[in-house]
Amino acid sequence: MGFDNGMQTEPNGNSSTVELNGIDRLWVLMLLAPIAMDYRFDDNAAGSIGLYSIVLGLNLFGAWRLVDRYGLPAGNALAATLVAAIIFVVTALVGGLLDGSDLVSLLRTGSSLVVYVVVLIGVAALSRSGIHPGAVWRLALAMAVVGLLFQLLMVAWLRGVNFATLRYEVLTGGTPALAALVVVAAVYGGWRPRYVLYTALLAFLIFISITRTYLLSTAITLAVLVLVAPVRALSQRSFVRALQIAPLIVLAVLAIDTVFPVSQLDRWWGRLVSDTTSHRGIDVTEITRFGEASYQLQRLADSTTGFLVGFGPAAKTRFDDQATAIVTLFLGEYGSTWRGGGFGHNNYVGTFFVGGIVAGTLLLLSQFLALAQVPVLLRQLGRMTHGEERLLLMSIPAALVGYMTIGLLSGTMGARSSAALFAASIALVWWLKARLKLGAVEAAILAQPAPARRTLQPELRRLPLHANLLEHDLLVQHSTANPDQR
Repeated sequence: MGFDNGMQTEPNGNSSTVELNGIDRLWVLMLLAPIAMDYRFDDNAAGSIGLYSIVLGLNLFGAWRLVDRYGLPAGNALAATLVAAIIFVVTALVGGLLDGSDLVSLLRTGSSLVVYVVVLIGVAALSRSGIHPGAVWRLALAMAVVGLLFQLLMVAWLRGVNFATLRYEVLTGGTPALAALVVVAAVYGGWRPRYVLYTALLAFLIFISITRTYLLSTAITLAVLVLVAPVRALSQRSFVRALQIAPLIVLAVLAIDTVFPVSQLDRWWGRLVSDTTSHRGIDVTEITRFGEASYQLQRLADSTTGFLVGFGPAAKTRFDDQATAIVTLFLGEYGSTWRGGGFGHNNYVGTFFVGGIVAGTLLLLSQFLALAQVPVLLRQLGRMTHGEERLLLMSIPAALVGYMTIGLLSGTMGARSSAALFAASIALVWWLKARLKLGAVEAAILAQPAPARRTLQPELRRLPLHANLLEHDLLVQHSTANPDQR
């Protein structure tokens, strides 16, 4: 068994499969069920609790089967990330009870936190299986597409599709993960027919959602990729090709826009420019985000208990006094009646609001430590030669960049699908880092004479992932070697 920059390859040098077969596929599908079904019903809507319970039950059962099959890692970064997440969830639920949240609301709004922990557990167990991480991520992306389609169907069924008012409700937490795939494919290639379909669906939904947030996060993901990864694809030839394709894309957008009963380009123009100018230069969305975050910080400052353990995921949010006055001036009573909840519109301030300063710091530290691995991973993975494998693996750290960026503008941890994929990207980043380290160790060991390889067996046993597979492989190589080489 050899490694291409740390990734498993077959003896003939071809990249190993990224398929996930057998019963493991079923368990992973169950683990990732919250990605595929995450429609947000109105509070206490009939059937909503039942659907949420079924999805959470599938999520828990899938993780349990994977842990029962492979166990959990201990003493590494992934295990520490899991511990930090568990501490945060327990603290947040306790904080919610102390703040007076009723149990049903607490469990309903806290389900995304449970999903975050359970997905971390499931992927941590998979990291001990020998399965290719690209196989897990490819299945996660497929579930994200299913989630977008399910979301669109639910919106059409329960609300109706009005292209004059349709907004972010057609998108799910799978959007940043799919956007990361598109960004990496645009720069590095590795396209497959399924990824072209993913791109078309994602572009269509973002186009009709008139949502600026995802444009910003995608742009930042692209900037990070270009700045830190070895972007060999950005040659003069590919640049000229991009210039040739750009006019065709513009013409296609203009042609598609004429099909809609209401021009989506006009809606985008209104969202980006005229909505602001009609409010005397005030961006109401920006005021909402800052006003809500200011209110959350003020509540933390006013409550010792809240500062220590948070107010829980069911805690209500609103505008602070200054934002209330501004929004009321432009939008009337909306400024005084609007209420949000939980993480609000900023995942970082919201983390402290929901879980307090101690548990919140642990959780954010675990997330930023994973983010710190992204530059090295992108540089190493960018040197791979196998197109689809490189695309899948590079889109994992790229997706983490997307979720961390989205966290500045929305409550990433407050929705089940985004919490699930956020957790999966974090766990897979640590999995990839350990796998790359293992590949480097293997290469160094295989370069040694046979007697030296035998003395290095204790080093293999200290490796957190796949040590049993690598040790078995080395012993097979040694047993089949020429006697003169032993």
